[in-house]
Amino acid sequence: MVTEGMRADDPQARSLASKYGNSIANYIEQYIQRHCPSRAIELSDYVVTALRGLCAAAHVGLPKIRLLAVAKLAGESFESMFTLSNSKEKS
Repeated sequence: MVTEGMRADDPQARSLASKYGNSIANYIEQYIQRHCPSRAIELSDYVVTALRGLCAAAHVGLPKIRLLAVAKLAGESFESMFTLSNSKEKS
């Protein structure tokens, strides 16, 4: 909903959605920063981009089963990148 609001014609709705979207993106980045500081920006960008892509795909009608498959794949990919980066930082 936030992603769609960020593209709204209504300036007030767009501003409010952007505020929430930026707040969420910052929260994700801060969380990752605590565990994997060297890749926090790129990993948080990955998460936010994946979420926005899922939103766009849902908006154009990608079936739920396929959205769930993509979300699962994105989660597995993130987990692999996060775990690998986190273990390298602890070494």
